[in-house]
Amino acid sequence: MLTKLALISLGGGIGAALRFYVGYGVVSILPSQYLHYSFIATFCINMLACFGIGLCVAMIKGQDSLLFVFLTIGLLGGFSTFSTFSLEVLKLLQNHCILTAMLYMLLSNICGILCVYLGYVFKG
Repeated sequence: MLTKLALISLGGGIGAALRFYVGYGVVSILPSQYLHYSFIATFCINMLACFGIGLCVAMIKGQDSLLFVFLTIGLLGGFSTFSTFSLEVLKLLQNHCILTAMLYMLLSNICGILCVYLGYVFKG
């Protein structure tokens, strides 16, 4: 049990650091007029995490294995961010960007499920 907890903690820390750097990287390539659309970075991060979890489920036998726990609960759990997604939707709604908020919610869910599926079938 302590081994799993240590691996989850390690993976979560690595995932959070990766989220920071990937988010920074996505925002840094956006044209300046789109910098206030930071939710694009969150969307990209969450889609990568969805693909990753689909791939892990397809490739790792035994969802109780240490590798599976490290990658899914730890790394991908620390990398993806539902709370940031929820906050960004709230901010969009508060700024009266209703259509953008609705599209963001819809696309995040549809594309997320699609990315999990693509990750799952990617192993070939």
